[in-house]
Amino acid sequence: GFENGLGDWTFYSGNQANDIGSTSSNEPAGIFPSAAHSGDNGFRFSSFQNFVDQGETNASYWQYLTSPEFELSGPSVLRFYHKKYSNLYYESLYVGYITDLDNPQETTFTSPEIHPTEDWQCYILDLPSDAKKVFFSYYGEHTYFIYLDDITIAPAGEWQSVNNIAATTFMLSN
Repeated sequence: GFENGLGDWTFYSGNQANDIGSTSSNEPAGIFPSAAHSGDNGFRFSSFQNFVDQGETNASYWQYLTSPEFELSGPSVLRFYHKKYSNLYYESLYVGYITDLDNPQETTFTSPEIHPTEDWQCYILDLPSDAKKVFFSYYGEHTYFIYLDDITIAPAGEWQSVNNIAATTFMLSN
């Protein structure tokens, strides 16, 4: 998981109230032990704080998490675990990949909308050999959290971790 923090991953929140390190939310997005599927830490998307109450009138409920750049030796498989804090509210998750680093807005969302449950679920997605980054998109309107952990890529049958890595290297995991 995210044992050493966010590393080279990048995070963007459409509002400051739920951003990493926010002081206006008791439950901001970020790296937390409660978000771990395995190990000590996982990543938490958050829409816990109503940003309108904080005076953010031009904000958005969307949040994004993007991996470090990687290089694949051929078609590969992305695998990750996800769950949500509570089934009481609607929250959604999307995953995609970026092939053109000069035009990252051209993200290919290859998954349908993912609806996590309160139990950990494994999601597997095929990646083309020209994928350079993976991209997670979260949406929740003043609800709770979705957790992500154990994000791995498997080219040629070998699972490789993209958590806590330098931009172009992989850590092998067993």
